[in-house]
Amino acid sequence: MKFKIYLVIILITFQSCKKDSAKIIYNVDEKPREIIAHGNEKYIKDKNALKLFEIGLSNIEYKDYEKAKEYFLKANVIEENNIVILNCLALVESSMGNNKKSIEMLYKNISIDSSQINTYTNLGQNLMSEKKYIEANEILLLGLKKSIDPNLHQKSGLLLNLAISFKNLKQCDEALKYANEALAISQNNEFTNFANQIIVESKKCK
Repeated sequence: MKFKIYLVIILITFQSCKKDSAKIIYNVDEKPREIIAHGNEKYIKDKNALKLFEIGLSNIEYKDYEKAKEYFLKANVIEENNIVILNCLALVESSMGNNKKSIEMLYKNISIDSSQINTYTNLGQNLMSEKKYIEANEILLLGLKKSIDPNLHQKSGLLLNLAISFKNLKQCDEALKYANEALAISQNNEFTNFANQIIVESKKCK
């Protein structure tokens, strides 16, 4: 049975150091829905850049990617080469159908800051959408090794994408291993359900 590519939680998100659930919004109609966390003061220091960035995130909630890109670009002018802003710019390009451009941007982002787990997760997703499973797998393994202090939400997203990459490479035991690791640190019910689905399919992997 042909395995469906799951693009797990397109992480246009950098989890806030705050744990205020009121600051978390969800993208409309995504299954599983994107999680977009506001409260990025830890990552964006300039107040004006932060304000523009969060307006961009709010536009993503309603899938207005052109408008989101506009605000992210403005934020990037103020706080240039901020990896959080750059990753969101790459991701809106992907959301607008410019996947190859997004891949190029994410590779460049890794050269700017190789410690951010979301960059690897999003790049791995984009590569899998191009059916470049070996390259995606290598990137995701590198992200698992090089990322610094990811929170559980971020790490679970990478682990589940890693499981999917192994599944597409027919390395079933590795797929099951990483899917179970993702499940063990799941942060919400939707992700848990999705991880369980990947586990079932990994057990059927031939």
